[in-house]
Amino acid sequence: MNRDSSLGEILAPGDAAHLISLDLVNLPNPPNGSIQIHKRRLNRISDTEHRDIPLNANIKSRPDAFITIPEKLISKVTIEYIGFNSYKATEIWSG
Repeated sequence: MNRDSSLGEILAPGDAAHLISLDLVNLPNPPNGSIQIHKRRLNRISDTEHRDIPLNANIKSRPDAFITIPEKLISKVTIEYIGFNSYKATEIWSG
């Protein structure tokens, strides 16, 4: 991913670059701490779970084929992703 640092990213830089080149990962512009990944590339079994979604679906033609996840493993966005509201996530993230 072409962001500041790859440390703690959800996807390894090589994997991210490959998935981006295939339009299977979308990096929001401007950056918001999240990425959109094709549902068939989310985990090991998601290819089977979402076999009805074609891999050539892109974010513009099939936004429902993608899911938004945090870009970093540890971040305020991740805290919100696991269920805390923005206020509480800010409080936790700020320490």
